[in-house]
Amino acid sequence: MRRFPSGPLEHLRQIRIDDLKLYMRWYLDKHHIKKLNTFYVRMRFWRMMFARKMHKRLDLTLASEMKNVCLLSTKANDHISDIMQFIGTDLREQYELEETSHDKPTMNVDDLLLLLYHHWALCTDHYAIERERIQHALLILFIVYTSARPGTIVEGGGYRNTNDCLKYKDIELFKVRDPEDTSKHILIMKIRLRLMKGKRNKGAP
Repeated sequence: MRRFPSGPLEHLRQIRIDDLKLYMRWYLDKHHIKKLNTFYVRMRFWRMMFARKMHKRLDLTLASEMKNVCLLSTKANDHISDIMQFIGTDLREQYELEETSHDKPTMNVDDLLLLLYHHWALCTDHYAIERERIQHALLILFIVYTSARPGTIVEGGGYRNTNDCLKYKDIELFKVRDPEDTSKHILIMKIRLRLMKGKRNKGAP
């Protein structure tokens, strides 16, 4: 007979596959979720919460039990993909989760011009140091020119107080001859993106 945990943290420590499946069904019953990808994201947030509270990844807790979920797993580390299979088959069909996606409009040069004009001419935000206003505009340009996520450039919410962001050491300036007028020089900037999603400080940026 299973002994029920005395509190939420203890419940997390003793969580089993059946508990996780029950939680996912409860979440879909109580929340207005129509998109399959949306639910994948919510469950990823749940795993991040588990890792933060338990100081270890979910697979270390459920590896031995995950073999019985949906598809039989040959490796203990396959359990996360098994859960994804469970979501993508059983839950998708039971709750009629849609797999369609909508086109998202992209930003063009006119949008960038309006954004920078608002920043410099219309914005009434207070900056404790005016240098920050200039840095803010530069960060906007970095994101536009590199197509990087904001968390690749500045300190993200999930890495608060780590000071993990783009630094001066990640930027190189080069002076080269202007190909259209060799009597002049132009500046070229090279930016090293160390904090890309899924590759933070791993290998070559």
